[in-house]
Amino acid sequence: MFNKKFCMVILIPLLFVLVSCNNASKEAETYYNDIFNDVTEESQDIVESVEDLIVAVTSSEPERAIDVLNDDILPAHEALTKILSEADLTEDDLIDFNNQIEAVTNYSEEIYILLDIIFTDIMDQKDINELYLEPELKKLDNLNEQYNEKQQTYEEQLKEIAEEYDAFEEADSELFHNQPLNSTDKYEELVMEFLENISGAISADEPSNENSSSNSELEVRFDGEVAFDETFTVKGQSNLPEGANVQLRIFQYGTENSSWRVDTEVNADGEFDFEMDVDKDEFNGEPMEVQVQFIPHKTDNKEFQDTYGAEGEHITGPFTHKVTDAKRTRTAAIAYAYIEFDAGEKASFEKKHWEEPEDYQDLEVWMEEEHVDIKDDYYDITMNSNLAELTGIKVAIEIPGYEVAGYRSSTTVMPDGSFRFQIPRPDVDDADIHIVITSRISRSIEVEELYGEKGENLKGDLVDKTDKEQLIMYEFAVE
Repeated sequence: MFNKKFCMVILIPLLFVLVSCNNASKEAETYYNDIFNDVTEESQDIVESVEDLIVAVTSSEPERAIDVLNDDILPAHEALTKILSEADLTEDDLIDFNNQIEAVTNYSEEIYILLDIIFTDIMDQKDINELYLEPELKKLDNLNEQYNEKQQTYEEQLKEIAEEYDAFEEADSELFHNQPLNSTDKYEELVMEFLENISGAISADEPSNENSSSNSELEVRFDGEVAFDETFTVKGQSNLPEGANVQLRIFQYGTENSSWRVDTEVNADGEFDFEMDVDKDEFNGEPMEVQVQFIPHKTDNKEFQDTYGAEGEHITGPFTHKVTDAKRTRTAAIAYAYIEFDAGEKASFEKKHWEEPEDYQDLEVWMEEEHVDIKDDYYDITMNSNLAELTGIKVAIEIPGYEVAGYRSSTTVMPDGSFRFQIPRPDVDDADIHIVITSRISRSIEVEELYGEKGENLKGDLVDKTDKEQLIMYEFAVE
C-alpha cells in the first residue's frame, strides 16, 4: 500500500496521486483530532464508571450499582456508538478502522447490558437459592471472548493505521485501557459478590414462607440461540421439568399466522432443540419472528397443569405472556427472537423486564415511537404505549399522492404496552412515507371489557370514530 507519509515527494506527473494522498492525510488528521481522541477519552470515562460500579458492589450498595450501569456506563456507550456511526469518512482503511472501534464498543456495551439484566434478576428474586444464572454467565463468557477478539483486531488495525498516517503515531494502543474487569473470571466474581452481598438483605426483608420455593420454581426461564445456515436450528435452555412440551412457531413480516410450527420436549437438563432443513434458494433476507412457547393448557400432562395451572395462571417471570384462544385468555411462557432469513444469521432470545407505564390501561391512550430501524427492504419498528396487553394492532403504509397496497403488518401489545412489528418498505424515491397504526379491540374478552366491545370507552386525541366503532389511530412519517 502506498505510504501516506511520503506523499510530498511525488513528482508533477503524478499530481493526481499527490492530491489524493494529501486529502487522505487531511482526513486522517481530522478524524484523529475530532473523533478518535474524543472516543478514547470517553472510553476512559467509562473505565472510571466501571470502577464506581465495582465500589458500589463491594460496598453492598446494589441500587447504586444498578444506577451506575443505567445512568453512566450504558449511556456513555450509546454516546460513543453515535459518534462513531456519524463519522463522515471516504478512505476505506479509515472506514474499516472506525467500524472496528464501533464493534469493540458494541461488545463492551452488550457485556454491561447483560450485567444490568443479571443484577436486576438478582434484586427481583425472592428466593436466592432458586436463582438460575447459568445461561446468563455462559452468555457473559461468550460476549467477553468476542470482545477480546474484537479488541485484538482493533490493536492490529491501529498499528497499520499508525504506519499509514502520521497523526496516529502517538495513539493509545487500547480502548478502555486499564479496564478493571478484563476477564470472564472477574465479571463472574463481581456477579457472585453482588449476589452474596444482597442475599442476607433479602433473607432479612422477606419473611419465611413455605410457598416461596414453589413460587420461585414457577418463574419459567428461557435462554438460547436461533441460527440459519445449512439448516435452521434452535438450541435452548430452560428450567422446565423433563418432558415439558415446548412449541416452536415462526412468523414472517409480523403476520400473526405462523409459517412453521413444531413441537419438542425438554430433556432432563431443561434443554431443547429444533432443526429443519433449509433450501438456500429460499433465503431472501426477510425478517422473521421466532417464538418458543410453553402453554400448560395445551399439554395432556396433568402434573404440569397442577404445577403451572390448568390455564397457566401460576407462571411468573419475564417470559410470562397472555395468549388468547377463541377470546379466552390464558397464560404462557414465551421467548422471542428476531432474525433475518439469510445464511449465517444468528439471534438470541430476548429477555426483557416489563415495566408498565404509570397510566397503563388508562382509557386515554397515548403512543410513541421507541425505535425505528430502516432496513433495505423493510422497517423494524418498536412502539411504546399505555395500551393493555393483548390489544391487537394493525399497521399500514400510506404515501400521499400514491396508490399503495399490500404494505401491511399486524402484531399484539406486550405486557408493558409496547409492541414491535416489521413491515415491507416501499421502493419509492422522494416520497413522504407514513406509518398508520390502528387498534383492534375484539381480541380478548378482558380487552373488550376494558375499552368497550366497540371501543366506546376510549378517550383522547388518538380516538378515531367510524360508523361502527371507535379505534385508536396513530400516524407518523419515516425518512
